[in-house]
Amino acid sequence: MSGARRVGGSGALRRCCAALAALLTAGALAAGCASPRNALGTRASECFKSIPVAWHAIHGQGRFGGVRFIGARALVRFLGRLTPPVGSLPREVLEARGGLCVVSFSGRFDASKVERGVPRGARGDRLAMVAVRASDERLLVTVLLTRSVGLTHDVA
Repeated sequence: MSGARRVGGSGALRRCCAALAALLTAGALAAGCASPRNALGTRASECFKSIPVAWHAIHGQGRFGGVRFIGARALVRFLGRLTPPVGSLPREVLEARGGLCVVSFSGRFDASKVERGVPRGARGDRLAMVAVRASDERLLVTVLLTRSVGLTHDVA
């Protein structure tokens, strides 16, 4: 009888080992699928470190709208094409090289109550676009607009 128990015990051991191997294989496959990735599929992910800088620039007003990576020259061209165009950009923006992180917020904003706000004298605008230099997370400008311009990338 003891020989029969061993054979039965050995089968149970094999089934247990097979189940454990299947579980480990499934775990390894799942881990491979969960590897780190750029969730947005854009360069915007590198701009998430700019969000606190932008939040400070608007003094915690408004609601986060999105973030986008854009070239400095492309941003200047874009702002110049708006109607009316955004004028009086700081020289740092006009001379910037490389990429910028543009973080948007919706709410009510006055140029005098945000850091580096343009256009000067703007009051009650509904959108703040904060441009932060991607290389060193330095605030360049907070552009206030009356309406959304489709520049941001939603991350919510």
